[in-house]
Amino acid sequence: MFLKLLRLLPGRVWLIGALVAAVAGGWLWHQTETARLELAVTEAQFEADSLHRGRDAWRARANRYRDDLVTAIAEQAHAERAVRELQDSLAEIDERYRVLRQRIARAPAEDDGPVAPVLRDTLEALP
Repeated sequence: MFLKLLRLLPGRVWLIGALVAAVAGGWLWHQTETARLELAVTEAQFEADSLHRGRDAWRARANRYRDDLVTAIAEQAHAERAVRELQDSLAEIDERYRVLRQRIARAPAEDDGPVAPVLRDTLEALP
């Protein structure tokens, strides 16, 4: 029966039917490929957003470390200045003590009073 039906329809109808089937198949293939590619683009955008968030987190951490380093360098410079000032101050104090020790050492023993030997020993023992 199907063969009889095929003979009843002219060739143009079959040609048009084949064209419609080809166009419909092409349209379905196009829709499938478009959906697949849109899904791939969406996944790529999600991954890119995730990578951007990770990059931003690393950048923020690097900026914090840089700020901490700048602070540490400034604190170190301040501490070095304080040490130099302290060393200068100690050098001045040492110079004053040296002058006093020399003066005490040059003083004649006759100038000493009854407690002078103990005082002299104590003063000479000072740093």
